[in-house]
Amino acid sequence: MWHLVSYAAEPLPTMATIVPTMLTNSSALAGSMGIPVLIIAIAGMAFTLKGKFGETTRTQGVWISAAALIAGCWLFHSIVTPTPDWRYMLSGVPPLILFLTAGIYGISRMLRRPPVQMAMVVLIVYATGTFRLMRTPHIGYAAVASSICGLARSPSRKRRLIS
Repeated sequence: MWHLVSYAAEPLPTMATIVPTMLTNSSALAGSMGIPVLIIAIAGMAFTLKGKFGETTRTQGVWISAAALIAGCWLFHSIVTPTPDWRYMLSGVPPLILFLTAGIYGISRMLRRPPVQMAMVVLIVYATGTFRLMRTPHIGYAAVASSICGLARSPSRKRRLIS
C-alpha cells in the first residue's frame, strides 16, 4: 500500500522542493486575480473573519470554511505534491472571489460609497491590469481533420481510419 502512496506523491517532497513550490503557488494565486484584486480579497478576508459585518456564528462558518479551502489547497499542493503549476491553485479562486465581494462591500462601507461604485473601480482595474486575451496557436487539428475527410471521400483510394 505504501508503494502506491509514494507513487502518487512523486516526486517525493523534500525541503528543497517545498519552499519554491510555496512561492510558486502564492504567485499563482496572485496571478490568477491580479495583485490589486487579491489585496481587496485579503481585505475581505480580514473583514469577514474578524466579524466586522456583525454576522452570527452560523454565517461565520461559511467564511471560515472558504478560508480553510484556500489554505488547504495551497498547503496540500505545496507540501504533499510539490509540483509547481498554476492549475493546481484554481480551486482556491472561487473562495477568493467570495472574499473579493466581501472586500468590495467592506471598503465601500469604509469610504461611505455605494458598493456598485467600488465594484466598477475593481472591474476597471482588473480589466486594464490583469485580464488579457490569449491567442491560441494553430495546432493543425483542422488541417488533419479536413485531410482525413478529403481522403475518405476520394473514390480512387481505399483508406482505413483506425482510432
